[in-house]
Amino acid sequence: MVGKPSWDTTALVSIIQNFQPDVLIGAVGVAPNCFTKAVIEAMVAVQQAKPSERGRPIIFALSNPKSQAEITAKDCYDYSGGVAIYGSGTRFPAAQVEGKTREPGQVNNFFIFPGMSFGAMRCKARTIPESFFMTAAEAVANSLDEHDIDVESVVPHPARIRTVAENVAAAVVLKAQAEGLAGATLGATADEVASVLRASMWSPPAPRPPVPFKRSSTDMGGVQVAYAR
Repeated sequence: MVGKPSWDTTALVSIIQNFQPDVLIGAVGVAPNCFTKAVIEAMVAVQQAKPSERGRPIIFALSNPKSQAEITAKDCYDYSGGVAIYGSGTRFPAAQVEGKTREPGQVNNFFIFPGMSFGAMRCKARTIPESFFMTAAEAVANSLDEHDIDVESVVPHPARIRTVAENVAAAVVLKAQAEGLAGATLGATADEVASVLRASMWSPPAPRPPVPFKRSSTDMGGVQVAYAR
C-alpha cells in the first residue's frame, strides 16, 4: 500500500511545489482570490528551477462573474513580476506591465461552438468526435493576429468572433472530410471550404436610419405644449 505523502496535499502551494505544473487552471466558482501571491510565486519558481527550456507559467482564472475570479489580471501580473501568461473567464481591462500594455484574453468556449456547429451542419457531419474540438482549438490559436500576440491576449479579441468562427468552421469541415465523417464535401482546400462557408453565413441587415422627430407646439387654453411626432 502506498503511504500518505509527507507533504500537505490540501495546500495549493504545496501541490504546485510537488507536482511542478506549467499551467494552473481555476474553475472553483466559489473562492475568489484563492490564487494568492504565494501561489503565483510558486508557479514562477517551477519555471525558474528548470535546468533548461524554461517557460512562463500559464494562469487561467476561469470562474464567472469577474467577482469570483481566482485572481485578477493585475494581481497575476504584479505577483509574477510580469512573467505569467494570464487568461480569465470574464474579460478584464488592459493592464500596464513594466511599460507594456497587456490585454488579458477571455478564455471562453464562445470561440469554439459557433464555428463548430456551423461547420458540422454545413458538411453534414455524421458525428462530432473529441478530435474535432482539438482541431477547433488549434483554429482559434491560428486566428491570433499580430496585435493579439503583442499584448499577450491568449485568444483573439471578441470583436473578431465572426472571423474566428469562419476559421473554426473551415477547420472542422476539413477534419470531417479527412476522417470520412462528412456527408457533403465543400472543397479540397481551406480556401475553397472557407469560400463556400462564407457564402452561406448570415449577415445582419444594415441598421435603418433613425426617423427624424417633427417638433410642434400648440396652444391649449393659454398653455403652450410642445410635442414630437
